[in-house]
Amino acid sequence: MNQDPVNPQPSNPPVVAQAVSPQPPQSTALPQTAPVNSNGLAIAGIILAVVVPLIGLIVSIVAFNKAKKANTPTTTATIGIALGIFLSMVSFFIFVSLVNAGYRSAQEKAKTLPTIQETSP
Repeated sequence: MNQDPVNPQPSNPPVVAQAVSPQPPQSTALPQTAPVNSNGLAIAGIILAVVVPLIGLIVSIVAFNKAKKANTPTTTATIGIALGIFLSMVSFFIFVSLVNAGYRSAQEKAKTLPTIQETSP
């Protein structure tokens, strides 16, 4: 081999075989999560149905419609609706009973009061 001092030839390094371990392809996608089967609004509706039945009923109806549109289970919202209706009726009957008891008590009290008689001039 002639070596030219003006144009030196690059020397080729010897080829060494390297073992390449196969690696699985890297995925940048986020892991899939399971769909949530409960509706927070429906749970809030149940809690409100116990504390304030009429508002709980309204919130549960909204949660039911939202769950139906999202094609998710409506069981929790249905329980909230049933509980809201039942407790609203119970609250209504208690209110009517208390008003009736107060009215009767006022009538009994009025019977014991002295009457005012008018005098003619």
